[in-house]
Amino acid sequence: IVHDVALQSIPVTFCLDRAGLVGEDGPTHHGAIDLSYLMCVPNMIITAPKDGDELRDLLYTAIQQDEKPFAIRYPRGSVPRPVTEDRSPETIPIGSWETLVDGTDVAILATGTMVEAALQGCEALRKNGCEPKVVNARFVKPMDLGVLERIAETYDLIVTIEENAVEGGFGACVASHLADRLRSGQRIVNLGIPDRFVEHGPRELLLEEVGLSPEGITNTILRHHKQREERI
Repeated sequence: IVHDVALQSIPVTFCLDRAGLVGEDGPTHHGAIDLSYLMCVPNMIITAPKDGDELRDLLYTAIQQDEKPFAIRYPRGSVPRPVTEDRSPETIPIGSWETLVDGTDVAILATGTMVEAALQGCEALRKNGCEPKVVNARFVKPMDLGVLERIAETYDLIVTIEENAVEGGFGACVASHLADRLRSGQRIVNLGIPDRFVEHGPRELLLEEVGLSPEGITNTILRHHKQREERI
């Protein structure tokens, strides 16, 4: 990747199958660190689609551009909803994010499979007095710095969610970029795969174990939201 592609900025498209936790295939096959090792490679474009339609769009976008290597990571599991039939693929502006839900209390920056998990937790968050904003961070690199910096100006609680190692991943890069912009009392919470090898087992069970099920994500956000309310 470094010597033969990125150094020369050759527009190779990397399709990263089995991203995240792959269930019964076990720790030898979990795609848990690709965001972390690709983030530090110059010239890379790194993406993670939220569903099948966006996967098609990102693949189409990748082959339309001819300037940089382009990585698309997607899981072993099925898409969260059926792919739209007879839909032509569309080009997505490189580096753009997408706001799916607007709210005032917490900004959730989710990438890839975690977008659907974040959306599933919205109702429970609202029932507990927390209005979430959910952003589909489909471009992990380059990030949508315009959206990110506006969020940093508005929200005291920012939560990143990725099905990747929390060490050196998407959330760590968000925190690094915002490090000198944080206000007093502002908090960034990074959710991801912990810094250990995850054993084999049903995918849903593994996500629950590492706190990345919709319920686990919701509970973590509510805990931090409550702590923020108590400080206020």
